[in-house]
Amino acid sequence: MSWASLLAGAPFLVVGALLGGWAQTALFAGALLVDWIGTYVTSRQGNWRVYSAAHWSGLFVLLAIGESVAAIGVGAGAHGGFYAPALFGGAALYLGGHVLFGNRLHATVKVPRLVTVAVLLVALPGAIAVPPLVALGALVLVLAGLIAFETRQYAEQRRELRQ
Repeated sequence: MSWASLLAGAPFLVVGALLGGWAQTALFAGALLVDWIGTYVTSRQGNWRVYSAAHWSGLFVLLAIGESVAAIGVGAGAHGGFYAPALFGGAALYLGGHVLFGNRLHATVKVPRLVTVAVLLVALPGAIAVPPLVALGALVLVLAGLIAFETRQYAEQRRELRQ
């Protein structure tokens, strides 16, 4: 991917964000087109293929989650405690879904994720009482703790899979 194509599309994104409405949609589409064309032109010999559809779909899911968090943040200013159930409950629901899915496929239960779900649900009333940025910081710390623990706990399994 070329930085030039990303930079060329940036003005479309900025102007679109400032204008809003249909102009925003058109300018965002223009930024996407500029990026696609730039990537195609600068790729090796014009050979532009998606080698991992799963990777791309995962990126779209991350984008959707990010947009959801941004929308919650915008609504937080107008509705005080509105954001906390969506942030903490949404993260708890996501992790709970992972636990259920893993149980269904592999007949295992990831206890650290269940503990994290419990921590998020117990912390929810406190998250309602604090400013949105503090609650978001607490959520990030809890999830980062889970990631650090699982990274360390499953390091050997990942190493074996890579070999």
